[in-house]
Amino acid sequence: MRQRQARPTFLLAIGAVFVAGVFSSAAWGQSSAPLYSRERLAQHGLVRAFFTQVQLDPARTRVTHFILDGDLLLIQTSASTLHAIDAETGVTRWTRQVGDPRHPTLRAAVNAKWVAVINGSWIYVLDRHDGRILWSARSDGAPGAGPALSSQRVYVPALDGKVFAYRIDRIISPPSEDISVRAARITTGETPLLKPEVPVRVVPLVSNSFGAVIIQPILTHEEAGEERVAWGTDRGFLFLGVINRLREEEFPFIYRVDAAGGIVAQPTYLRPDPARGRNFGMLFVVSGGGFVYAIRERDGKALWRFSVGEPIYEPVAALGEDVFVTSVLGRICCLSVEDGSLKWAAPACKKFVAASADKVYAVDGLDQLRVLRRDTGILIDTIDISPLPIRLLNMETDRIYLATPWGLVQCWREQNLEQPIRHQPEPASEDLGQGKEGSESPEKLSP
Repeated sequence: MRQRQARPTFLLAIGAVFVAGVFSSAAWGQSSAPLYSRERLAQHGLVRAFFTQVQLDPARTRVTHFILDGDLLLIQTSASTLHAIDAETGVTRWTRQVGDPRHPTLRAAVNAKWVAVINGSWIYVLDRHDGRILWSARSDGAPGAGPALSSQRVYVPALDGKVFAYRIDRIISPPSEDISVRAARITTGETPLLKPEVPVRVVPLVSNSFGAVIIQPILTHEEAGEERVAWGTDRGFLFLGVINRLREEEFPFIYRVDAAGGIVAQPTYLRPDPARGRNFGMLFVVSGGGFVYAIRERDGKALWRFSVGEPIYEPVAALGEDVFVTSVLGRICCLSVEDGSLKWAAPACKKFVAASADKVYAVDGLDQLRVLRRDTGILIDTIDISPLPIRLLNMETDRIYLATPWGLVQCWREQNLEQPIRHQPEPASEDLGQGKEGSESPEKLSP
């Protein structure tokens, strides 16, 4: 009798476990599905602008880097493959494997003409519009970080403190063809007359700095007669190198600054903005000691500093009149570009993601996308984005770019923003007469 009663009870228990498992699986799938539905995003005032799947082998390959440059979103994978997609529509423009997939590939650089990437000890320069490899060469030193690009040169940082500047425009640029014309030809399907990869040896200009260059350099300024590049080293120095395009005989640094606690992230450059009364560019440097430094780019003059009180490992985001900085322990501060004064601070945020005119998007330690009011920092909303662990730090537009390690890429935007907000001012000429070429003594940025 007991056995007859035990059997239905056992079957009921099995059924309950099965039903609970089904509901829990459904709930888990709803909360952790990497592709967010339009209905789900609409609850948070967002629209999914596009989604796309990068071509990769999910068993062996992962997404490693996101780079945004204007209308181009470049995605790198651990198999040394570059995927170029339209930043507004998600349409794939080209895909190219570069170098040996067994060798490490460093973060790429992009400008209006080219894409530059380092695979192992080799430098590759590709056409931005179709992905054709235009030039490649072995680096003269052991690369320590990704390259930088100007309209004439590719810059390669090395572990021994050198930065190599290779002039490549004379070799690979199509003669007398405007970039916009060429882009239109590629878009319409007309095959352009491209030169193949040119294995031509280029003797670089070299700048010597102190410490290993393990942070990717950035181009800060270029005009007809000059171009300038900034980079940091593991000894805590920030250098600004300059090349005179008329002489092209040397590549000295015109100043160096010493940030207390060491430079641990790529510097951020804010172009001159005459509309706001600022006729000079600014460099923002963060240190492991928790300081943010604002430097006048043309001469290295320290403008202001601010202490977050916690280590900083992410670059700052400088947008208009605001500077956003996040700490390792979880805090976001909004500072004034003009004097570094604190506008507001909010807890929990560890990474800036994007901003619109009235909202700021940042990720906390629980993988929640926190939506803050831009004027006060007050929390408006939260969205679980744990299925999308790769997040682009977007200082160019209001778009939110997220991805899975296996290549599912999504772009979100606010419902009323069909056209992207462009945060950065247009490039402008600067006063070049105030540099201190060959400065021997570093300006100490002490706390």
